[in-house]
Amino acid sequence: MNDELFQRTMRSIGLTCFVRHYELLTDTRKVPGDAAAELGSRESFTVNTCQSKVSASRRIVREGRTQDALRMFLSSKVSDYDLERKARRLLLA
Repeated sequence: MNDELFQRTMRSIGLTCFVRHYELLTDTRKVPGDAAAELGSRESFTVNTCQSKVSASRRIVREGRTQDALRMFLSSKVSDYDLERKARRLLLA
């Protein structure tokens, strides 16, 4: 996955969404449909949006760009202290 595709994929997921729901979005043991349904119960996204976010997140994981995604979040202007701490913790894990 080149950088342009990576950035486009992250825009489709959303930086905050990726970090807030990291465990759900990146758990490849969970069936994508179940993950999408759970995401839909947590957020007010449409079913198609949830499926797209799960699919895109799994692509990030599959392509080995998870650390890059977390770094992208930390370098963004998102100002949520708890999510910033979570991203740092995940980055160090």
